[in-house]
Amino acid sequence: MAAAAGPAVADVVFTTPVLVPVPAGDPLVNPSGNFSAFDISFADSVLGDIFIGDRSNAGVDIFSGSGLSLIGRLCRGPAAPPAAPNNSISGPDGVLTVTSGTLTTLYAGDGNSTLKVFQFTNPANPGGAAATISTGGTTRVDEMAFSPLTGQVLAANNAETPAFGNLFSTTGGGHLPVTLTTTPGVGIQVPASQGGIAAGGMEQPAWNPLTTGGPRSGFLSRSWALAGPLTQVGSPRSALMAQCCKPRLSQTYRRAASHRGGARRPDSPLPGTATC
Repeated sequence: MAAAAGPAVADVVFTTPVLVPVPAGDPLVNPSGNFSAFDISFADSVLGDIFIGDRSNAGVDIFSGSGLSLIGRLCRGPAAPPAAPNNSISGPDGVLTVTSGTLTTLYAGDGNSTLKVFQFTNPANPGGAAATISTGGTTRVDEMAFSPLTGQVLAANNAETPAFGNLFSTTGGGHLPVTLTTTPGVGIQVPASQGGIAAGGMEQPAWNPLTTGGPRSGFLSRSWALAGPLTQVGSPRSALMAQCCKPRLSQTYRRAASHRGGARRPDSPLPGTATC
């Protein structure tokens, strides 16, 4: 008699999804009350909470990973609304948190080329932005990553032409004060000689602490796949991506790691005087 075969280790067991309601914020920001436009989500492994760039309510939503409920919302704050739905200047966009002990610092990219920095100890009462830092562009600050080794945040202005990356120094392993250390409006660009495309974009970066055969590296996904270690150039306050080019290396990675947010297009214009 043949033994009954059990499920393979790699099998995925599908369960009924749990739907978590997203309460509407200020009706001046979100007249419909619907949660219909959002961008990057980030899970904080220390807190066990999930942070989502909520464009519908002009803020970053904080969800309890254990309670499966909204526990807080960080306000995006006033911003001039686009004349029509425009993904390049809509926000919030990229989201990243760094938690040490009871202190959490949250980084949120916005559509007006700014990085907003929040710092709090209670996710249910996070307060307003403690710092707003311009990257010198005209479009959104999007995907980002954090290097715990150097305390740097790498964020992409991916809708600029050409697109550029930005490096920020932090204090105490990822906390305030935060300073832009690359040239505003220029940042980290990939030259055409290394495969850069003037109209190309940049997507989700990642920190790799165990780069094989070289120093620890930060990788920045592009439509034409360029990656390399962060190398100090000249002043300690400046850094550039090393010119390491491997054509099409990250095509698979790019598809897997970018645009996890969901309903990015179309985006509703957000009133400029309301708060969330």
